[in-house]
Amino acid sequence: MLALVAADLDELRDLLPWLPQNKRHATQRAAIQAVIDHDGDRLAAADAIGRNLKGIRDSIYKARRSAAAKGWDPSHPTAPVPDGMHVRRRSTLRKPRWECPECGHVEADRVVLEWTQAQKGAEERAEAMRAFVLELADPVRGAAEPVEVPPDLLEDLLVVIPVGDHHLGMLAHRSETGENWDTKKGEAILRRAIDRAIEVAPPAGTCVLAFMGDFFHADTSAAVTPKSGHLLDVDTRFPEISRIASRLTRYCIEQCLRRFGRVSFLSVGGNHDPHASDWLAIVADAYYENEPRVDVLDPRRGINFVEHGRCLLAFCHGHGIKLQDVPIVTAADAPEAWGRTVHRHGYTGHIHSRKGIQLVGDENAAMYAEAVRILPPKDRYAAHNRWRAGRSLIVDVWHAAHGHRMRHTIGVGEIQA
Repeated sequence: MLALVAADLDELRDLLPWLPQNKRHATQRAAIQAVIDHDGDRLAAADAIGRNLKGIRDSIYKARRSAAAKGWDPSHPTAPVPDGMHVRRRSTLRKPRWECPECGHVEADRVVLEWTQAQKGAEERAEAMRAFVLELADPVRGAAEPVEVPPDLLEDLLVVIPVGDHHLGMLAHRSETGENWDTKKGEAILRRAIDRAIEVAPPAGTCVLAFMGDFFHADTSAAVTPKSGHLLDVDTRFPEISRIASRLTRYCIEQCLRRFGRVSFLSVGGNHDPHASDWLAIVADAYYENEPRVDVLDPRRGINFVEHGRCLLAFCHGHGIKLQDVPIVTAADAPEAWGRTVHRHGYTGHIHSRKGIQLVGDENAAMYAEAVRILPPKDRYAAHNRWRAGRSLIVDVWHAAHGHRMRHTIGVGEIQA
């Protein structure tokens, strides 16, 4: 049927107040209002707003889903919860027999009282947490001590240090995984790896220090992965891990400042630490606010790009935008930078193993993307499954005109105490 019956129109009229007045829901509101204005004739509504019939149907379907998340139920009308909130639980008190005290009218299964519990959605909670961390970062804003600029910098060179999933705070036992591991060892090995990277890298004008996601093993004190709820083996309390992470990040950035002219720091969000990685970037940005040689990149994008002369580099964790999708996403998201560059490369983490993929094309259209290895050992979950990985840190050197010049691979064996 292309026209809706009166009951369906009443349902749409009830649905409309549940949709927020924002840009995201504007298309859905316009479609529903057009259907109402045309007395349920969806084809006429589609013509009136310049859409097809499928678009009208999709908008109504999405609007129903969005409103249902906030507690809308066409069979049981209730007041909408406030914008940005979602229904968590609803309880209803019913009486099997109710008699009106005034007129004696009797009803069966009468709803006497209803409770609705609402909470902020995941996006709203994340934004609220981000605002909270921004306020907490104020005491350290601009507190970084200046570091002397190193001499004889090679401005044509850019050094990339992609730190694979470090899982700071992970706990492992030799009896289960073959090696003991804790937060103290996680901090020590990254310090030694960065020290070694500084030794082997040339004094480039710019360095990209990228934490490639899952820098934290757990995102909160709950010690579970945020999306799947997978239980994690953690070494200590999350506040202590947070302090160590902040200290370790400062050490890595300041070591890079002693070797390179400028440092671009990126804390990529992973599936283990989507929020912790974000606040780490917020604190670093505040701390180095008065240090012109440090640029903290915004980690909230799904993928970040760095352009250096004729080189275009992409960075993401790899759990959302997969390794094999990095080249095509780069071409779609950064078309102008793609056109200006010849040497294109993507870095991801997530799978812990070295793996690469080539976007096939002519010499000037290709892009190579790879997943980088990690420094920590496997945890119990990986040990009891099939996941194994080599352990190393790479240091890539890129020339503004000539592209990739060299790679240093720092194996865990040469830096492990």
